[in-house]
Amino acid sequence: MYGERSARSTGGWFEHDDRGRSHLSLHEPVVRDLRRHLGGIRTVLDLGCGIGMYGELIRTRVVFPKDLFLIGVDANMEYMRNPRLAAYYNRRMLADLFEVIEGQLALPIDCVLCMDVVEHFERPKALRLLDWLHDRPLAYISTPLFWYEQSGPGVPEAEQHRSFFTERELLGLGWKSVAKVAENRGELGAFRNVN
Repeated sequence: MYGERSARSTGGWFEHDDRGRSHLSLHEPVVRDLRRHLGGIRTVLDLGCGIGMYGELIRTRVVFPKDLFLIGVDANMEYMRNPRLAAYYNRRMLADLFEVIEGQLALPIDCVLCMDVVEHFERPKALRLLDWLHDRPLAYISTPLFWYEQSGPGVPEAEQHRSFFTERELLGLGWKSVAKVAENRGELGAFRNVN
């Protein structure tokens, strides 16, 4: 089954395969960039947290304030049932991403992570998400900068790719490049909003 090893893993996400290592080389610069804003960050919302890759990075690879409140949101029940998430996230929410961003969150959110998520929405919905994220005090995204097919038997509906944005498009929408890494299929990019 697609993602089965990752979703049920008990070890660190980054030690599994080359894809995990390439994502690590992309995402560690994001965490380093995020550390520059530590003074004002008390609550982080991780939209599409999946198996907890960013929760793991934040809790194990960098020193954040002990009172940092980390919220993980994902629509995949299997991911949310993963006991590893409890080690990294103060609160886990099984919810549709758009229901969360269009609703009211009880806590003020200082930073939003939306990593490897945008490409899973049709372009109009992806643009709506990018607009919402851009208006947050601090937000990070990562996404492939090219089209590649991720669909077919065994790939959950929510994991299928439906759109992509080039680096030029994201820069034009007001995002700043934080990191890029080449995979065998093309480049992945990580970006921070510029307010």
